[in-house]
Amino acid sequence: MLSGSPIIVTGNTSALRGKADFAGFASTKAAQRILSESIARDLGPRGIHVGYVLIDAVIDVPRMRERLPEVPEEFFIKPPLSPTNFGGASMVCVERVSTA
Repeated sequence: MLSGSPIIVTGNTSALRGKADFAGFASTKAAQRILSESIARDLGPRGIHVGYVLIDAVIDVPRMRERLPEVPEEFFIKPPLSPTNFGGASMVCVERVSTA
């Protein structure tokens, strides 16, 4: 990986606090966040930045459409790489990293 290249990891609030009936999900999100922090501490001195971004929404992917067929269109956000949604926010993170 090139020095200065960013790594952006997406998670949600479950990485910070658990919720009833979500023990399995919360523990994996917490592990993801801690792993990201460890990677950041390892790669930071090499000029590689790692960011952990919380997305508290349901991303519009086929699996979630199948699980939630009754919810309206506006309930979903576009996938992270969509420039009309989270992609724009992730680009702000990347631009901030390049000026850090």
